[in-house]
Amino acid sequence: MVTLPARRIQEIEELAEGYADTYFPAVWIDPEELVNRLGVTVSFNNYGDAFDGLLECRPPSFHIYCNLARVESRTSYRARFTLGHELGHLLIDEHRIAMMSGKAPAQHPSFADVATPTLRVEAEADLFASSFLMPFSRLENVVPATGWTRTFDQVLQVQRTFTVSFQSAALKVIDTGKNAFCACVMWRTGKTPWYRVSEGFQKSGYRLINTTVENLAPGCATANWLADETTDPLLEPRTNVTTAAFWFRGIEYGSREDIPLRETAVRLGRRGVFTFLSWEPQGSEA
Repeated sequence: MVTLPARRIQEIEELAEGYADTYFPAVWIDPEELVNRLGVTVSFNNYGDAFDGLLECRPPSFHIYCNLARVESRTSYRARFTLGHELGHLLIDEHRIAMMSGKAPAQHPSFADVATPTLRVEAEADLFASSFLMPFSRLENVVPATGWTRTFDQVLQVQRTFTVSFQSAALKVIDTGKNAFCACVMWRTGKTPWYRVSEGFQKSGYRLINTTVENLAPGCATANWLADETTDPLLEPRTNVTTAAFWFRGIEYGSREDIPLRETAVRLGRRGVFTFLSWEPQGSEA
């Protein structure tokens, strides 16, 4: 996983939000329209499993390929993020200049389902896409910038407001909740799970999530969905109250740190099961 310096994060967020405010002031943000307005050509076609999106340098111009075999349609959530990601490579000066000068390959393939990129350029392009599609100045109108909790319902609200994927909305809610106690896990079908923990949780000692299925509380929402072979997209979420010891490494059962958590899980079609965890101050049962 790549950790970007705070100053670099701020630079990219300001760049992305600047394009959102300039081209789509107070209106729905359309990455394909921005691609067209910048004079960049784009192809939507079936390219197998080779990539989600690919930016090709054709000096002095660029071309974007968007893979319908993976993003499904040119207006899907995944297609919107993929185009936003490729715009990141194009509009972040260092990325564009490296491709034009030959210091970076003329073709740059990208995948949209990697929540923790291992390459800095990929992390920066993801950050651009997220900040462009969900500008913080507009996000504040949907989710308060302060507070100890973030909820599953807030994730749904962000998804609907900004027309992004559920995963993208959840990561944005977690990353912007600096003091919030929340986290998520994506249990990917046939692949290693990934997770994200809020800054507030990490500062309080809740850093590493145990992604071993056997560690889940018996009969919990996540375990139920993992055992359910239904693959319909975004079905009704299941929820229950659990505790931190079931999820975080190093937390002992029954200890002071074993705080109550609201566990909400939902199946995201064939991609797998998504779990959202948030602090449950009252510890009430579902």
